[in-house]
Amino acid sequence: MCPRADNPLLGGFSHLLVSMSASPESLMQNRNHPLELYGSRSNRQRCLGNLYLLFFFFQPSMPLTYHKTIDELRQILRKQRQQLGLRTRIKSAKYLQEQLLNQKEYRISQKIAFYWAVNGELSCHFAMKQALKEGKQCYLPVLSQCESGPCLQFAPYNGGKKLVNNQYRIPEPITPRVEPNELDLVVVPLVAVDNRNNRLGMGGGYYDRTFSMSINKRPILIGVGYYNQLVKQLKTQPWDVPMDKIILTGSSSKMQRTNVI
Repeated sequence: MCPRADNPLLGGFSHLLVSMSASPESLMQNRNHPLELYGSRSNRQRCLGNLYLLFFFFQPSMPLTYHKTIDELRQILRKQRQQLGLRTRIKSAKYLQEQLLNQKEYRISQKIAFYWAVNGELSCHFAMKQALKEGKQCYLPVLSQCESGPCLQFAPYNGGKKLVNNQYRIPEPITPRVEPNELDLVVVPLVAVDNRNNRLGMGGGYYDRTFSMSINKRPILIGVGYYNQLVKQLKTQPWDVPMDKIILTGSSSKMQRTNVI
């Protein structure tokens, strides 16, 4: 019997144990590979056909194409994100820290806004902690109201200040706020992104309204997420604000990759 994609031994699509850089031949020769659990070489070859199909559709260099509405796409990707295991989340957060801190935009920035990860979002806890160690001023978003509707302001956070939950149960600082254009860099969570740096968020439009200002007046925007949140193309609206750069980390527990777009 061949393993199903949702077999616990494979950990589901988000935790494929198939190395995304390996060839079918090398997989067959790997004695530590889970296919060894499925008997003879001929049976393993049949199983490999199924697994290689998964490899084809989930290798990180290939953006996924979804024939879904925006709401359906958001629901699918949020569910996938929430199913990631704790070990994968921690590894991905550490890869984000490493990659973000290597960016020129980060090095030249002093006032940096992060976010408090909820609902499976990629955590920037390690990156924010390192930024504080380097003496940078860190901020977290706070729900506010603009002329165009609900938007964001940002409050300083030093790792020790008290946080209170907003209406979405997202922790916020209760310190004095600053305006978005006072920041140098903003790290933005995402649900989906395409190769043109178009971002799909949770649907509230907070970041789009907040940074709808002209590009020469707003801070640098870096969207961050997991590799399986990359799609071929997103349908955009006139009010959508694209990211200046995207950092994605792999969601496979066996192989972490980082991509900068």
